[in-house]
Amino acid sequence: MTWVARSAPLLFAVLVAAAAHADGGQQAAREAYDRGVQAHNRGDLGRAAEEFARADALAPSPVALGAAIDAAVAAKLPVLGMELVARAARGAPADPPPTLKRSVEAARAAFAGKTGRITVVCNEGAPCSATVDGREVAPNVERVVVVGEHTIVFRVGGQDESRRVQVLPDVALELHPSAAADLKATPPASLLSGAGAGAAPPPASLASPAKRAEPAPEAQGGKPLPPFVLIVGGSLTVVAAAAAVWTGVTAGNLHDEFEAARCPELAGAGCEDLASSGSARQTRANILIATTGVLGAVTFAAGLLWVDWGVGDRKATTVRLAPELGSSRGGLHLVGTF
Repeated sequence: MTWVARSAPLLFAVLVAAAAHADGGQQAAREAYDRGVQAHNRGDLGRAAEEFARADALAPSPVALGAAIDAAVAAKLPVLGMELVARAARGAPADPPPTLKRSVEAARAAFAGKTGRITVVCNEGAPCSATVDGREVAPNVERVVVVGEHTIVFRVGGQDESRRVQVLPDVALELHPSAAADLKATPPASLLSGAGAGAAPPPASLASPAKRAEPAPEAQGGKPLPPFVLIVGGSLTVVAAAAAVWTGVTAGNLHDEFEAARCPELAGAGCEDLASSGSARQTRANILIATTGVLGAVTFAAGLLWVDWGVGDRKATTVRLAPELGSSRGGLHLVGTF
């Protein structure tokens, strides 16, 4: 019996097991998708987004992924939404379906400026683990977080180091344990071997452990309003101005009729009606003129003080925070692309 004949049963068993595993994954994906549909129908959009995302993870599908992104946008879940957008970017074909492209664009617009990214990187030769806000994260894996302050805890060689960092909109932070934590975890060979009289003294940078890297200072928050607010305010101002002009013109016409009828000299029911209508029109015109002025002033102030003109053009910024050992002290090494 040849080796092919002897291996045939084993090969057949492997193929059957692989097919069964694939069928199991498809079945689990269908069940997750069905749970997502049920959650969506009862209005639990957050659960629907999670189940649709689980279905796509089990059996990648642009339909399930698009449904997950749409549900995350509807449920206002920026972290899950941007994680799914990143998943779509990683696994998207050269020409993704139009519906998936629309879902991705809608999520990017809805969550612009609401998330940043954190990547924990262990220093060379010093394995580490870390948590972000109490949740364990894998080193060298980018994690999406909401904008604001977060607590990072490194564990290096049994030593914990806690740090608070400020995550800015659309900024990627790369965080390393401080040099002091590395020195406690893995002392250099010169410190381990120099017990004798001829041992060389440790370098000054090791005798005085490096300072713990401080988080980047909190930057001023972005302006809260998008540019379309200025368009709305300007449109309302124009409408109010047009209404004021029209009301003023009609009031003037009524005044001309009042004069033509010699109402100042002759009293009559018609004159009373003209006087009443003209007075009301004049009052409305004055109110509309004041409204136009207020709307114009508010729109101008909003455009100057509160509208963020850089929302559409903001590019992701990468900042790397890493400890640095100098000749006499530690420090914080900041490298960024802006």
